[in-house]
Amino acid sequence: MELILRYEDRHKGWLRLYRKNSEKRALLLHGYGFKKEEMLFLGINLAEMGYEVFLADLPGHGENPLKLTVKDVEEFLSKDIFETGFEVVLGHSLGARLAMKLSAKKYILLSPPLTPEFEGNRKELITLLRAKRVREEAPYKGLVDVLNWLGDPDFGDKDVVIFYAKNDIKSVQEFVKLAKNEGIFCYSLSDSFHNDVITSSELVECLKKLLRDEV
Repeated sequence: MELILRYEDRHKGWLRLYRKNSEKRALLLHGYGFKKEEMLFLGINLAEMGYEVFLADLPGHGENPLKLTVKDVEEFLSKDIFETGFEVVLGHSLGARLAMKLSAKKYILLSPPLTPEFEGNRKELITLLRAKRVREEAPYKGLVDVLNWLGDPDFGDKDVVIFYAKNDIKSVQEFVKLAKNEGIFCYSLSDSFHNDVITSSELVECLKKLLRDEV
């Protein structure tokens, strides 16, 4: 059965990907400097597993009219589309941190950073973080403010799984260390780095095994 891809008129900056018989919902949130279309590789794979997949532009990104500020992120997270919850929320980088603010049965976090401390000179950071693609008050300010606002993660009794690159950035490695201490399952991907985790074939194979009993 063919996949249906639609841009949502009611919620600007949203995509919906599904089959007519999809019964469970999954939400995908991209990382800093990315946009929803760059999550389509994972979205297609989840839709083929039987999920109705929602892909959203974060504030300050893509077609989302909001800026990347704490206030606008709070407004974004309060949208009524989040009220019914999802079977799966999958987020990458900044999107992974925001994913845990939402209601879901399972949280899949890809390369989540712990703090807004990133290594490298300005040129390297521009390449890594892609700040030029983000609408914020100053380069990286929105990212720094939102990560500081999020603080340390509260895993509670959430069903969380973390995937990260084998040689991921230091801030992600720190998050993983904290998560492991909390008993969270963390899996190191050997075929990717921080930005291209979202196109990892190894990740897709892991997701197929992980979500086999969810659909």
